[in-house]
This record gives sequence, C-alpha cells and structure tokens, in this order.
Amino acid sequence: MRYVLVQGVRVDIDALRALAHQCRPERCDHAASCCSTYEVQVDRREMGTIIGAMPDAARYARGLMEPDGPIDPFEDTEGGQCLATDEDGLCVFSFRNAQGHPLCSLHAAALDRGLHPYRVKPLACAIWPLFFVEDDPPLLTVQDGATKFPCNSTRRSAKAPLHTGVAQIIRDVWGEEFLRGVEAAMRPDVASHRGERD
Repeated sequence: MRYVLVQGVRVDIDALRALAHQCRPERCDHAASCCSTYEVQVDRREMGTIIGAMPDAARYARGLMEPDGPIDPFEDTEGGQCLATDEDGLCVFSFRNAQGHPLCSLHAAALDRGLHPYRVKPLACAIWPLFFVEDDPPLLTVQDGATKFPCNSTRRSAKAPLHTGVAQIIRDVWGEEFLRGVEAAMRPDVASHRGERD
C-alpha cells in the first residue's frame, strides 16, 4: 500500500484510485446491501445526533417506534456501541421503498431537515465504501470487500483520477481543500516524493 499525508491523514491513494462508486439502491437486495453487512460503531457524538433524528427517521423506518416510545437503536459489542439490527440482520434504520429496495431512514430524515446526510449518519455509513481508521495518524482507505456490492467496481487504470463518486464522498465529508490535497498527492511527481509504503 502507498500512503500520502494530507492534512494529517494518511491516504491510501492506490486503493481510492482503484475504486468506482455509484450509490444505486435499485440494485441492492438483502444479500448485497451495506445496511445488512457491517457492524457500525458509533461514538457519543454520533449517538446524540442519531437520537435527535429518530422522530424524523421513524416516519420511514416504522420499527423505530413502539407503542410506549422509541426503541433503543444501539447494541453493546466488544468494540463499543453499534447500530442495532433487526431479526433479519438489517440495520434498524433501514427501510424498504415501494420497489422493495433498502434505504436509510437517517439519510431520508436529514434530507427532510435540509441537512446533508453525513451530518446525521454515522461517519462509517456516510463515507462507505471508504473506510476511516482512527489511528496516529488516521488512515483513509477503502472498506475490505467493498467491490462485492453492485454499487462498487474495480478500476484498472493506475493513473486515473479519482472516480466522481469517490471524490464526492471526500468533498462532502472533508471539504474541497482536502479533496484537492488528495488529488494533488496522486500526481506521480508528488506521490513519489511524499509516499510511504507498507
């Protein structure tokens, strides 16, 4: 793996460059949905944001509310608090649209409130299929197994710019300046001088 340091974050430029991503819920099914595959850890800040969004999210994911009030949307795991899943293994915040495709009620609730979805969803969900590792320094890479999902594919060109879907995730979450730093670091003359290999 080849990393470059951008604003204090190690960026796995080869992995990012090799990924094409376009979120297409119409191609998802239970077996090929990110909502049924990952254990999504959440920190205290994310938990507070999620709890605040539950009334809006419950308009989509009806299982979030019971007659006596909202469910507990979190589960204790060895790694900490995670989003809970239902008896079918789907995230409790997922719901199916009229065509039966799985969607995220937190995403829908954010749009209803005029917010970008990454402001409401956990970071792990907002950046998927990318993966952010809290380390020293942190690492931005691609989630293992991401290309088994229909919304992701492998690109063959080792010199290609970032795929538009990958660039959009980075821009939305970390901003235009960070994206420009990643793109600049991908230039061969820069990467050869700033990169490190594992």
